Amino acid sequence: MYAATFVTIITMFIVTNTSSEFVKYDGLGDCLKDKREIERKNDGRKAICGPSMAELDADGNIISCLLYTSPSPRDQRGSRMPAWA
Repeated sequence: MYAATFVTIITMFIVTNTSSEFVKYDGLGDCLKDKREIERKNDGRKAICGPSMAELDADGNIISCLLYTSPSPRDQRGSRMPAWA
């Protein structure tokens, strides 16, 4: 058994009707650029970028990930996570 490594990273969470995945990024700018590309394709995928707390394996692959969404001052419900996520 290995010791888990927990880090804060930038991730994109991509959702389709049948699957979801987290993709790790080195910076928010690259994540947002790829998110815009996904939105332009209009192929049913939806994406959100942001900081995440992730558990990584020994090779740096994401095992589990929690995307952080902060509450908006305009939104009293407490979360900005979109309904589709």
